[in-house]
Amino acid sequence: MTATITTDQQTRFDDALRRADLVAAELRATTAAYGFDRHWRNLRTHTVHDPVVYKAREIGDWILNERVPQFTLYS
Repeated sequence: MTATITTDQQTRFDDALRRADLVAAELRATTAAYGFDRHWRNLRTHTVHDPVVYKAREIGDWILNERVPQFTLYS
């Protein structure tokens, strides 16, 4: 079974692709111009660099002792 696409549908699809490409180009330019890519990399590193052992310890301490976790660099 072959799907048929009308000329109007093809035109709207082409326009949407062009707009998406323009938006992507603007985002890339803004990111490079202001150095936001560095901040996103740092944020990603900090969020995934929290060892599971620390999380489990804090959750267990909260459940068993009702002790609020202390602020650490891994919190």
